[in-house]
This record gives sequence, C-alpha cells and structure tokens, in this order.
Amino acid sequence: MGDKRLQPPLPRAEPRIRVLHDDITIDRYRWLRDRENPDVRAYLEAENSYAEQATAHLTGLKAELIAEIDGRQPCEGAPPAFQVGPFEYFQRPEPGLLHPRWWRRPVAGDPAEIVIDPNALEGAEVFYRLGVFEPSDDGRYVAFSFDVIGDENYELRVRDMETGRDFWQGSRRATMVAWAADGRTLFFTRERPDLRRQPHELIRLDVAAGKSEVVFEEADERLNLGIRRSDSGAWLFLDVKGVHRGAVEVWCLPADQPGFGWRRLVTREFGHQVVAEHWQDKFLFHVDDAGPYWRLVCTPIDDPSPSGWKEVIPHRDGVTLEEVHVLEHHLVLLERDGLRPRLVSRGESGRLGVAIVPDEPSCTLTVGLSAGGALFGRKACVPRLEADVQGQLIREAGHRRRA
Repeated sequence: MGDKRLQPPLPRAEPRIRVLHDDITIDRYRWLRDRENPDVRAYLEAENSYAEQATAHLTGLKAELIAEIDGRQPCEGAPPAFQVGPFEYFQRPEPGLLHPRWWRRPVAGDPAEIVIDPNALEGAEVFYRLGVFEPSDDGRYVAFSFDVIGDENYELRVRDMETGRDFWQGSRRATMVAWAADGRTLFFTRERPDLRRQPHELIRLDVAAGKSEVVFEEADERLNLGIRRSDSGAWLFLDVKGVHRGAVEVWCLPADQPGFGWRRLVTREFGHQVVAEHWQDKFLFHVDDAGPYWRLVCTPIDDPSPSGWKEVIPHRDGVTLEEVHVLEHHLVLLERDGLRPRLVSRGESGRLGVAIVPDEPSCTLTVGLSAGGALFGRKACVPRLEADVQGQLIREAGHRRRA
C-alpha cells in the first residue's frame, strides 16, 4: 500500500461564469485550461510528484508491465522503411541513443545519410515525440514537427537537405502537412492561438521564398481541418472534420497547381461522413450515407455530385469498411467482419483478389506502404504476419505514388 500520510494536492477554486444559449454554468476549475499560466504548471508538477510517491511501491509491477508490452510489439526492431521519390527513409536500432534517428539512402544504392537526429533537439533529453515527417517529392526538403514539452503543440520545421539546416520554423500549433508536386509549396494546418486544440487554418508556404499565407479558415469551433495528398500523388484534399472518421466537407486541388483555388467536392449540407481518394480517372468516396458500415462509390472528377455516383462496394450489414488504400491497379481494403479484421485486394474490374484473415479475432491490423511501394500489413498482437501471406499481398500491391 502507498504511504497513507501523503495528501494529494488540491487545486484552488476560482469560479468562472459561462453563458451559452442562456444556460449559465459556473466552472470553478476552468482556470486549469490555461496552459500558459505558471500556476497550472505548478499544480501539474505537484500532481505528478504525488503520483510518483503514492505508487512508488508499484515500481516492480510497472517494470513487468512495460516488459510485457515491449514483448508484444507488432514487429521487431525499427518500423518498415518507406520510399518517396528517389530516396528510401528509415530508422534503425542504434544502441546508446535515447531516440532513434531518421536516415535516408538513395534507391540507386549510395551511402545513407542522417535526416533528423532528435537527440540534438533542445529538451529532447527529457521528452520527445515526433509529429509529422514528410519529404518533398524530389527529396530537397523534409517537413517535420516535434513536441519536447508534452503539451501536444508540435513545432513545425522545414529542413534543406542540401545544407542540413532548418531554414524555416513555424507555429508550435502545426498539425498536418502535405507537399505539392512542385517540391517547394507546403500546405499545413494550424491551431489558432485563441482556440484550444482545434486546427482552424490552412497555410500555404513557399519554402523557397520563405513566405506563408492563410488560404482557408474554418470558423466553426466544433470542426477542425486536415490536409493530405492522395495516394496517387495527383491531388491534395482538404478535409473539414468533426470527431468522426470522415469529413463533413471535402475540398480538392491539383497537386501540380498549388497556386490555384480549391474546389469543393462534398458540401457539409450533404450531412454524411466522407473520405475522398483519387484512382485513375475518377474520385473514390468512402461514405456512410447508406448506413453505419460504410460503402465505396466512384464519381467523375469533373462532376462529383451524388447524382453521378457509381457504387463500387455496397453497404453490408455487419461488415465495416474501415480503410481504402489506392494503388495503381488495385484497391486494398481494411474491413472488419464483426470483431475480426481482414485485408482484401480488389482489381480494376472489382474482382476480389487476395484476402488475409488473422487467426486471432481480437487483434488489430494496421496497413501501410513499405519501401518501393509494396503494401505491408501487420497484427498488433503478434510479431508479424506470416511471410508467405504477406508476400501474397505484396505481389498484389503495385506501385506507390512518387516511387
């Protein structure tokens, strides 16, 4: 048992009145939301100190649990490498370092070079977490963000790989990033300083000129913004999102025309969640308009209105369509039949290809792209998928964008 003489720290009560739609609420502890207030930091430090002392007798159990969690990691060693343009980016075990470094090597086979060494960041010896890591298509620049405080406000930087220096540093409230195809235009979302934890601005940055401008703002504090590049690399998507998986509104922009205006694909008046993708000569919409298990439709690029949607995969009771990954000639779908996840590939004709169904129904499957564009899948409850099954999926995969 912990020391019964310990007393937990108690925050002071500081009544604040909030009026919303004629409803009056008195919140005595709202002041704790102000992260910049030194009293808040002092109180949190007191809480942490109390927790450490009160659970000191559980040190052995804590070590056992950490060892068991480490033993259940989905794969041994570093995560799989991935390729963008002419380079392969990877991490590798390096004994003696507090945090693993990011490296890259040319696909042609030249020696590897360091991209990011988080151990050199001020404050990383206490806490470090990587946010985004996104190289430009040609490898000249790498956009990355990190948190060395623990408040989840990530500082965005752009590194020039020719000089090895960070020539641009942005807001500590940067969230998501995406490069345009020109290799010099970076879009990123940012939290407005007057709103907590809600990204409401889309910024366009010309990294060569060092100039940035706000190109989109979302006024509804219940929604946030997400920016991403399509799997094909041909389009940029701006998602206006709530708390759910999909977006309530979707905008698009050709990746090779970053200075053009954004076009709205799906309006929020549609009233459903949508995840957009690009495949060949059409857009794909992963949408929940037919029911809670989602379906997949395609639409002409020039006319994405619902009247022109063509169903690719129907809504199926009990089978949740969780993710859609687009390759050159295949779709790879992450589905969940009841509680059991599975990976399924479909060709251009819609014909069902390879299916991977884990033996354990309670595990979690994650999907990503490994170096050279081969798709990989792994279970979170075992070391890795069996090599022969994984090889089947890789042979079905095709090529990644920008490979």
